[in-house]
Amino acid sequence: MTFLPEINAELITKLSKQAECYAAKACSRQVLLGQSYGKLAEVIFLATTNHIAFPEKSAARSAHIVLARLPYEGGLKDLGFACMELPEFAKQFHKLSNITER
Repeated sequence: MTFLPEINAELITKLSKQAECYAAKACSRQVLLGQSYGKLAEVIFLATTNHIAFPEKSAARSAHIVLARLPYEGGLKDLGFACMELPEFAKQFHKLSNITER
């Protein structure tokens, strides 16, 4: 298993594209010319941001997988993306209101 940690302090409008690019690079580095693709390890992109990267999600943590377009199943099981959105990093500690923020 390969983890790709990313700490993102800048507002990047296409964090998902950055994640896809890094994950593809990690996959391509695992196999040498002539080797079997069966040796590829799972790749998980882990992003931590100090802003909201996925406004359509309600939770601070999100996990993303690649699915077939229809019927929204199967997909690429060895490629995953996880994001922790922490906009409260801009707050002072005493202003954090719950355990998740702390």
